[in-house]
Amino acid sequence: MDGHIKIWKDFGKVVEQDIVVTDERHSHSAKSTENWGIMAIVFMSLSRRLAVASADRKITFFKTNGKKFDVTPVSRIENLYAVPLCLEYYECPKNLEDNLKKDEQI
Repeated sequence: MDGHIKIWKDFGKVVEQDIVVTDERHSHSAKSTENWGIMAIVFMSLSRRLAVASADRKITFFKTNGKKFDVTPVSRIENLYAVPLCLEYYECPKNLEDNLKKDEQI
């Protein structure tokens, strides 16, 4: 548990990308000098973001260009009440979105 996400290629032979999620570079606290463990990861396909929950009670979001993830977070939720142990992404079905739009027009 080192606070990194590693993206592998060639069936796990080579690290293509190493994303540092939790360390002093991304922290707003001067006291934070240690890396925290990654608890959960989820890819959000509509927004093309990677959400990462860590043991320091934060959820960090990274964007992608389709091939690689930016190593600088685009946003972060901090000071959660507890450590997030899992993340879930729900994509609204297309037919439900259409029904909601129709209801708004009435």
